[in-house]
Amino acid sequence: MRIHVFAFLALASAFGQQFEVLNSNLPGLVARDSQSNWIIVDGFNPNLAKLRVRKFSPDLTQTLFDRQIGGSGSDQPMRLRLDEFGNIYVVGFTNSKDFPTTPGVVWPHYEVDTSYFFVKLNSQGGTVFSSYIQSSGANIDVAPTTNRDWIIAAESGYPVGAQGLVVEGAGSLVLLRLSADATRLLGGVRFGSVPLLTGSDKLAGMQTDSAGNVYVAGTTGAKNFPVTENAFLRQLPSYRAGFIAKFSSTDLHVAAATYVGGTVNAAITSLAIDSKSFVYVVGNVDRAAGGDVFPTTKGAFQTEMVPGNFSLPPLNPFEPAPPATAVFVSKLMPDLSALVYSTLLAGSAHEWSSNIVIDGAGNAIVAGVTYSLDFPATGAFRTQCGPVSNAGLNRPSRGFITSLDTLGHTVSSSALLGDITYVDFVAARRTVIAGVGASLVQLSLDSGSKPSIACAVNGANFEQQSYVAPGQIITLFGAFLPADAKILFDGIASKLLYVGPAQINAVTPKGLAGRPGTKMELSVGGVRSNARLFSVRDPNPTLFIYVTPDGKFIDGGGPLAHARLSNGSLNTPTNPAKYGEGVSLYTTGLELTLPLKVYIGDNDAELIDTTLVPGTYEGVAKLKVRIPNTCCGGVQTLRIQNGPNSTQTNAGFIWVQ
Repeated sequence: MRIHVFAFLALASAFGQQFEVLNSNLPGLVARDSQSNWIIVDGFNPNLAKLRVRKFSPDLTQTLFDRQIGGSGSDQPMRLRLDEFGNIYVVGFTNSKDFPTTPGVVWPHYEVDTSYFFVKLNSQGGTVFSSYIQSSGANIDVAPTTNRDWIIAAESGYPVGAQGLVVEGAGSLVLLRLSADATRLLGGVRFGSVPLLTGSDKLAGMQTDSAGNVYVAGTTGAKNFPVTENAFLRQLPSYRAGFIAKFSSTDLHVAAATYVGGTVNAAITSLAIDSKSFVYVVGNVDRAAGGDVFPTTKGAFQTEMVPGNFSLPPLNPFEPAPPATAVFVSKLMPDLSALVYSTLLAGSAHEWSSNIVIDGAGNAIVAGVTYSLDFPATGAFRTQCGPVSNAGLNRPSRGFITSLDTLGHTVSSSALLGDITYVDFVAARRTVIAGVGASLVQLSLDSGSKPSIACAVNGANFEQQSYVAPGQIITLFGAFLPADAKILFDGIASKLLYVGPAQINAVTPKGLAGRPGTKMELSVGGVRSNARLFSVRDPNPTLFIYVTPDGKFIDGGGPLAHARLSNGSLNTPTNPAKYGEGVSLYTTGLELTLPLKVYIGDNDAELIDTTLVPGTYEGVAKLKVRIPNTCCGGVQTLRIQNGPNSTQTNAGFIWVQ
């Protein structure tokens, strides 16, 4: 990879518009109603994790309602459903003993084995019902039946019941049928393995088909899991494997059940059902060599693991490190008797999946997280967003949203997003709206062949920043970028330092000074992209880091600064600076009318000279500083303070003799 000038990136955000609407680190759940309005569910209090439900107009410019619901404990949303009338159903975890419930519901009070809530809001945001759900497990899901009752799937090794009805049995999973108004428990069944003998089964999710049949998927380690005679896989193939079970819509008896897995551990994380009742699952499989690691089909997109030596750190010093995993995507017949297609989806490091949806054309769209720099991506999404460290990683992780064609042969679109651990999304008309970290991001699945910006970072240090400074270098990566492309901030054209097919280096306009925020757009032939929003921070002092010709940076607990010694040579571990020596550093985002200080380690370094670099490197200031005589040797952190309220901590490091 060739990176031009000082241009790099650490945020692989998305095509199109990014809306800062989520305000906690909890996953944002996303859905779209029949009127094309967007429903967003997240936690409005990052400390107490309260439930927040909001409804936005189709263009996301208007908030139609904003409801906050919860008790005095932690209330975390887990599943979001809508019906054709615009009613909103949310199920989630709670340890609030005072979670607000409505009269007459099955479980109105908190009990020892009560861990979840189930809330229905009407299309205006008013509460229709609110109930606890009795369950002691870690996962839960709800799905509607054809007669508008509700099926609740939960993990529970203890008896579950209410109103004189107790659902008993040996299985570690339970299905409950709840009346449409949540006032009556109509029945239920247990299924799965016996917890005390084989360990508990883990629930991944539940869906219903057009006939009302109920499909449940998860993970089991039980050799006696109740699979059926015509199952695709009737024996447990490894220590742990996925399972799928199909239940009839009338009496919830098991119509079909199968294992899903190969010779190493596998786990299902999500499932989906298409309009013809075909079953899709996505999950994770331990990395190992060999063609039988996980069953794949002929012509599938990826049939073998990509070789690599990535390893995860141990969870604690007394346990071995967990294995790295790859993602799999499998489509099965409605009766679970055979695979339609099955493929791996992975690079050479580590991936895990979070969920899957099926669009109207039958394409499977999956989401998850990757550590792999070679994860399959398309178009502008394929861009490597900045340099990588000498350890092989440039970010802890990146979210992905990937679309497979109907045969499972081709990745039609694959987007890499920012540093996140969970993505929830909804797809409609080749557009995906995803809850990504603290943002709501709109993606076009057809953007891969159009002029597009995939990523935007500070042009000096590769960090994701939601703000820019006037006169700062910003670097954009994408694909199919023409020579006449323009980057606009509030309609003001920025000066372009470099334009290439996959990269643009720009200087933000000085006219942004004094503005609270700005919107950035890519303009090609007079046609503008959707805006990306930044706040304006003036100043935003940022130190340039050193990048090798092959696109690597040297990582020593932080990136090595681009520092030149008094003889013009580059500061490196083998070429350290000396005490009292004058060293040149390069920065962007400064405001030179404000006081400026540079710290090396804990020492205040003498600022000898400050000059703006002319010409090609507009937006760059050179700082000449003296290494303090009191400074200790070895690797030292660098910090820049520009004005009283603007300090960049651990901006980079420098080697001192």
